Amino acid sequence: MFEYSSTPQAQLSPQAWFGLGRVCELSAMPGMLSLPHGELERSLQQIGFTVESAYDATAKILPMLRAFSVLGRLPYALARTVGLGDKLINAMSGVEMYRYQEAWRYIVTVAAKPSSDSPLPHHR
Repeated sequence: MFEYSSTPQAQLSPQAWFGLGRVCELSAMPGMLSLPHGELERSLQQIGFTVESAYDATAKILPMLRAFSVLGRLPYALARTVGLGDKLINAMSGVEMYRYQEAWRYIVTVAAKPSSDSPLPHHR
C-alpha cells in the first residue's frame, strides 16, 4: 500500500496544521488527518495482517513535489490575492505540501494475511 500519514496536530505549528487541513479538505483526502504516522501499520496488525515493512518514501517524492510547488507558486499567489486560492487545488496542494513537509509522510507498506485456503504461511 502507498499511503500518506499525518503528523499529530500537537506536534505542528498552527500554520502547518491549517495548511495540511486545507490540502486534505480541498483535495478530498480527509482520511489523512485521521491516519497519524504508524496508524496504518497498527490497524493492519489489529485485523490480522503481518506488516512486513513500512518504508518512508517521502524523500523520493520531494523533488517532484518541489517542481509542483515552483510551478504553482505564482498562480496560487495571484489567486490568493483575489480570494480564489482554494480554486487552484493542485497549485495550492503543491505549494502547501512542500512548504509544510513536517506535516506529512508518504509511506509504502507491505503486509500479508494468512489465507485459510493456501498451504503457504502468507498469501499476498
